[in-house]
Amino acid sequence: TLPAGTALPLSVRARDRFDNPVKKDGGLTVSFYKNDTFLGETKEQLHDGHASVSFLPEEAFCEGDVLTAKVLLQAPEGAQFSAVSNPSLCVSAGGLYLGDMHCHDCHSEAWGYPENVYTWARDEKRMDFISLSIQAHGYLSNEKWAVHKYLTERFNDEGRFVTLLANEWQHSGYGDKIIHFLGGDQPYFCSLDERYNSAARLYEGVRATDAFIISHHMAYRDGEWCPATTFEDLETDVDRLVELWSMHGSSEGFDDTDRPLRHHTHKNTAMEAIKAGLRVGFTAGSDTHSGRPGGSAKEPLGYWGGMVAVWADSLERKDIFDAFRARHTYALTDRRIVLKMTVNDALMGSEIPFAESARIRIDAVAPEEISCIHLMKNGELYDTIKGSGSAIHLQRTESLTNASCFHCRIVTKSGSLAVCSPVWVG
Repeated sequence: TLPAGTALPLSVRARDRFDNPVKKDGGLTVSFYKNDTFLGETKEQLHDGHASVSFLPEEAFCEGDVLTAKVLLQAPEGAQFSAVSNPSLCVSAGGLYLGDMHCHDCHSEAWGYPENVYTWARDEKRMDFISLSIQAHGYLSNEKWAVHKYLTERFNDEGRFVTLLANEWQHSGYGDKIIHFLGGDQPYFCSLDERYNSAARLYEGVRATDAFIISHHMAYRDGEWCPATTFEDLETDVDRLVELWSMHGSSEGFDDTDRPLRHHTHKNTAMEAIKAGLRVGFTAGSDTHSGRPGGSAKEPLGYWGGMVAVWADSLERKDIFDAFRARHTYALTDRRIVLKMTVNDALMGSEIPFAESARIRIDAVAPEEISCIHLMKNGELYDTIKGSGSAIHLQRTESLTNASCFHCRIVTKSGSLAVCSPVWVG
């Protein structure tokens, strides 16, 4: 997203099909579009697989305008390559920011120095934020935690790239969880410590800090080495969000044949949590163990991973943190889809008073054709709306007799997903 009157920045990166950087040279022709209308063209050189372009057209941007770029690369050997950018949305206030809240490095059972993880997210994947966590079970020490805190602060760059301090609490019997701190000098939490060896004790400890929790790969079977998240023990004032998918697979519960966990059970999925009355928001993450936030073909498990987008007031650490606590989030697989859903003008993740009607508005823009929108009510499929083109704008009003929650799923022609946190009415 970008405010009106600012230049549109474009970053071009050459990659192979495994997302490895490719040192390719050549001439670029970049064409810019607003709402599919041609604005102008510029030339640039791709050097060692990188190029940066900034474009400020004479025509003004307005709220809701969608800006895209088409790129044609003429390689020295004569080959041509083309690509279409992610969509950028013009906004008057706040912004949409994208990142990964589930990353590991060599301080855990993973690859990659922390500096490399941060720079990959910031410079190669062009993310706005990440939360790099240390697995506490058997890996974390006071010395590692001190280094981790230092590097979290070192790489935080307000307004450009936000980092959050985090550690993973795992192998507890209550589900694996990542504790995300605002920053600064905070304790870490380990399930081997008797002060924090149950969900209730963990929550008590976390309430003494500024942190919130995201539970992940919740749809594993009970009693597994990576156990299911226990719904009856989940306290949502602290445990605010659940991870729909990562390299482990999907715990969403909409379609259990879509990237299932190795030991999957439907009763522990996110949709069952919603049906049980739990008020949790939705994220996705890579759970990268290869040092590549946003996912990679090199992960030790069978899936690429995911990302999360958040609507926040600004790209400042406090605003990103507060937006996560407010659950203004949606989960992404691979494509960077713009999605905004409101109910009675309240943004995804909100809890609002009961009303006899729900005014639902959904605006989505994708870098490819949208095949459909699934409108969900109380964790169940309520309606399917067929897409047409790369943008969809839906407004409808539903009558209510009981407290309800609504969320949506955007599905593109390649199967990419964007699934937003619910809005609870009543």
